[in-house]
Amino acid sequence: QIAITGPAIAVWGVGTAFVINGVSYLALIAAMAVVRLNPSAGPKERKHPWAELVEGARYVFSHTTVRSLLFAVAAGAIFGRGALEMLPAFVDFVYGRGASALAALTSAIGGGAVVGSLYLSRSTRWVSVTAIRLGILCAGLLVMLFAWVSDFRVALAIVALLGAILTMCAIGSQIMIQTNIEDDMRGRVGSFWAIVAMGGTSLGGLFVGAAAKQWGLEIAVAASGALCVGIILLGAIRRRQSAGKETRAA
Repeated sequence: QIAITGPAIAVWGVGTAFVINGVSYLALIAAMAVVRLNPSAGPKERKHPWAELVEGARYVFSHTTVRSLLFAVAAGAIFGRGALEMLPAFVDFVYGRGASALAALTSAIGGGAVVGSLYLSRSTRWVSVTAIRLGILCAGLLVMLFAWVSDFRVALAIVALLGAILTMCAIGSQIMIQTNIEDDMRGRVGSFWAIVAMGGTSLGGLFVGAAAKQWGLEIAVAASGALCVGIILLGAIRRRQSAGKETRAA
């Protein structure tokens, strides 16, 4: 979708791009209409939505794998994808270009995402919590590099890599979550993932935008990447300390 949006804006304008985006959802609606669910268990007694939400939150925080994945995804969404919300500002103030440059950067992200998705469709053997953390760490480093790059061609390569890495981490985390949780928790845990992955991007854009107003665009984006790296490294240090305590206790 992102890969199509860039050229559509450059060729036909923003209005047409919104129309194409809206029409693209018709295929998803049609697919959902023909899906027939076959639950593995019989119907269960439904609880109050707030009670189920609390139950889902407890499950997420008590499940080590899910908690670790959501933590990494949150770091990538807020401080990785959130920084990419500043692309229009970079196009204007750093590269001094117009809408076509923004379309090129947006298409590069989408192209990287497509490549990452195709790679995952061929093999998921690499997917693990450690690999996803490492991917988010690399994304943070790329965001830091992007903040100080003035060459537009280099910037295109960086955002394409970011699109591929962040997409593989997002899909990979979904695969791991879906295969490690109980059936009756799948919807609630999936909702938490969506809140973190999608809401985190908007929240990150807000933070980076506010920081850019105070300290400048490049510093704000570089700080966002540094926070992404720092959060992942801090998590790794805490896990190693916890593992050491458990080993000594045993």
